[in-house]
Amino acid sequence: MFLKIIEIPRLKHFLFKTSSQELDYHVEELLKKTYKGVSSNFYQVPPKNLVYLNEILYNLKERFKKFLGSSPLPFYIILSKERDFSEKPQHVRAGKIYFQENLKKEVLQEFEGVNLFYKVQDWLDDWKELTLPATVDPKIDFFYKDFFFTGPNPPCFFCGSTHHPYHKCPGLLEPQPRSVLEQALDLPFSETSQIIWQGLIEEKPNYFNIRHFYLLPEFLKIVFYRGEGLTSWSQLKLSIETPVRGGNIGIGLDALIKGDLNVAESRFLEEESDLKACIGLTFVNLLKNRWDRALYFLETALSQNTSNFTKSYIIFLKGYLYEYQGNDLTAKELYQKAFELDKTFLPVFFRLRVLDYLNDEPIDKFMGYFGHPLLIFWAFTEPLFIRDQEELENFIEKRILEKRENALQRLKEAEDLFHRLKHVMTKDEIKEYEELLKTLAYDIYHRGMGAIDKASDRALDLTLELQALVYNKVKEINHKITELKKQYEVLATFWSKYPYKEEDIIFGKELKTLKNLLEKNLENTKKRDISQILTLMFSELNLAEEKVQLLKDLKDDLKRKWVFRRRLTDFLRNFLLLETLLVTFYVIGYLFEDSFLESLLTIPVFLIISVVILFLCLILAYTKNPE
Repeated sequence: MFLKIIEIPRLKHFLFKTSSQELDYHVEELLKKTYKGVSSNFYQVPPKNLVYLNEILYNLKERFKKFLGSSPLPFYIILSKERDFSEKPQHVRAGKIYFQENLKKEVLQEFEGVNLFYKVQDWLDDWKELTLPATVDPKIDFFYKDFFFTGPNPPCFFCGSTHHPYHKCPGLLEPQPRSVLEQALDLPFSETSQIIWQGLIEEKPNYFNIRHFYLLPEFLKIVFYRGEGLTSWSQLKLSIETPVRGGNIGIGLDALIKGDLNVAESRFLEEESDLKACIGLTFVNLLKNRWDRALYFLETALSQNTSNFTKSYIIFLKGYLYEYQGNDLTAKELYQKAFELDKTFLPVFFRLRVLDYLNDEPIDKFMGYFGHPLLIFWAFTEPLFIRDQEELENFIEKRILEKRENALQRLKEAEDLFHRLKHVMTKDEIKEYEELLKTLAYDIYHRGMGAIDKASDRALDLTLELQALVYNKVKEINHKITELKKQYEVLATFWSKYPYKEEDIIFGKELKTLKNLLEKNLENTKKRDISQILTLMFSELNLAEEKVQLLKDLKDDLKRKWVFRRRLTDFLRNFLLLETLLVTFYVIGYLFEDSFLESLLTIPVFLIISVVILFLCLILAYTKNPE
């Protein structure tokens, strides 16, 4: 059996820089102690000696731990039966061991009776992978950043992968990269990582390819049609809608997004003096590998007047072109200029931090500034942070916990307010709010940072919405109190005039109870947190309404009693007065001893006149208005 070390130059240079020879020396030294060297990085493995490879790899990882961090060793190993072989897997991972099917039996025999964990599993293209303790991935979510260093191409301009030419980036094929990225932000990072890895293995577009959506032609929809209305990056939402426009600019942009570069170029050239056309021609020339022309059109665009948002984007794009071409110094100057124009420009901020990192600034010096979901997602998926991935993920986990705690606090405030108000809501309102709170709780506990932030914002909005409901309920209460006070004043006025208070004390007691209820609730409306007693206030006001109705009924009874007594008094007064006059008349008549009067003033006539007076007084008493 033969063993071949195949270096991954890009990863090796990135991790070790000037210390690469030290790594080469120790790799060769350790391998030659156990295996027979055939040629450079090529060794013959004696029977039952393959097991020692685990110890060799472990020693190398320990020795170069400060260079590696979370990264695997910058090479992979191929096992073969034949001395002369040149085959290797199309896709590989750093630090891994690969062999073909015809060697499987021999590999398994090497570990028979050995007390060492190992595992043989399928890899891609009929290759097998031998897993040893020293080749197991670290316990991190994004465990495969080394994969992006193993391709045959330079890093992609759009996504940073080395597994495709930049003009064939899968991200260019995605018609709605911003929408896809928003979906990614809503997922837990562990799930996002698995989806990206599956997409890489199956060579399909994935979240990694569209992570830098602002570099893709689709982003020009925002620059062209929303750029003038935006003053800074902070106003930009991933879900912002962009209109569909015609004309040479609109047709050219549509062709650019679809990859029809010739049509796009011809359309933009017809409007070459237009700022939008210049930016469009920059992308066309980038994709046609005409870098000088791309920079020319960027310079032309920069010479024109435009909004702060668009100008900072053009300067950033120019800086990114220089960074991609290896001119980090010029790139940093341009990034800083763009950042001065817009302090909220997240891509500029992120690229500045990447350049600082490449200049050996420790990641913990700037990691704390990563609070926005986009910054954290870019850092999580950035291959250049491979060495510090474990530290980065620990930081991200803490940041997510902080965001989750903040979101839960907001949700609790909304829930508490809801439960205090649910007794004054309709059944449909209660059901709607309960479903919303349930959805928000699920997003906070089980989904990703983007969903947590949105749930947190929605919980805050919900609290404000419920507070508005409290305000409306308070207005309703004040209106009720005003109406009840008017009715109370009418009842109180009646009671103040009512002459038989001692006989009808129930009315007085109920009136006093009503007054106390109204005064108490009027005072409650002035409290700071009225939501806690809102249900009680509605209950007491309902009781007050019942009291008002009771008092109205009692008032009607008392009013009838009062009217009856006043009429009775009028009747008795009138009757007694007239009867007295009649009796007086009769007495005077008898005193005169007149025969005519004596015949007239008889007892029957007296009774008849008294009856007439009686009926007359009754009629007068009941026809007179007692008011």
